Amino acid sequence: MAKTAAQLTQATTQRQSGVAPSVGYADKTVQAEVGATPLGFDQTKATWRVAVTPQVGAVAARAWFERKPVVDSVISYGGTRDPVTGAYWGQVMRTGGGAGLSVDHEGNGVYVDLSYNHYEGTNVPTNHNIEANLGGYLRVVHSEHGNLTAGLNLNYQAYGNDQDYFTYGHGGYFSPQSFLSIGFPINYTYQSKRVDIKGSFTPGFQSFLQNQVNLYPTDPAAQGVLDGLKAQDNDVRNYYDSLSKTGFALAAAGSAYYRITPSTRFGGEVSYNTFGSYDELRAMLGIRQSFGTTK
Repeated sequence: MAKTAAQLTQATTQRQSGVAPSVGYADKTVQAEVGATPLGFDQTKATWRVAVTPQVGAVAARAWFERKPVVDSVISYGGTRDPVTGAYWGQVMRTGGGAGLSVDHEGNGVYVDLSYNHYEGTNVPTNHNIEANLGGYLRVVHSEHGNLTAGLNLNYQAYGNDQDYFTYGHGGYFSPQSFLSIGFPINYTYQSKRVDIKGSFTPGFQSFLQNQVNLYPTDPAAQGVLDGLKAQDNDVRNYYDSLSKTGFALAAAGSAYYRITPSTRFGGEVSYNTFGSYDELRAMLGIRQSFGTTK
């Protein structure tokens, strides 16, 4: 039987730009923020965060509730369109909250955080996750302007389903069914009247498991066609294999801001992370403006 070659359509390079407005309030006990995903994307959605951080002596508690975009990939953050059908999918929003407790004594401390989140996007399955963080740190160097700490962090995550892919119906974000990591964070901060600098370096190890999942989890018709072709030809790919991975990982981040006035800072941030299923590099440059009393 003769086989007909598939008709392929070349996808064009995706480019989107926009401004993500945000305004917030913060003091020692209450923090609040409201904003939106970038104006100029295919869809614009509201974002917000509310947190309380009471502290009594060396003991600090925190609780938060928020709605934020998932920025793991172009699909999860901005969404995309199929070049053949024009169907839109992606732009995943994370809604949830958590609580934590920490104890700090003269720069040495321990902490624990627990959180739950619900994930929802356009033409992608809903999802949820739980996450726990446990760790501690010791102050290694302390001076008038600088502080260096070294510590240990344990992180556990579990998602309801795997959406770590980019075919139609996948959210394009890391979502393992189980994830465990141990890291050894080294953090440095420097603050003077004019300059604020932060740096972190975290080597560690990770182990995670992702389940087998269909190529088109939200399109039964398209998935049915693939399943039928798979029955005729075993070389046809109709699902993503399950994945188990254990190995070394690394995270690093840095920021530097110059204080132009007591309430205006100019600078940027950069981070690199190999924890998860792919390497991630982020950079940001901008101006931060504070209103009200500043110290």
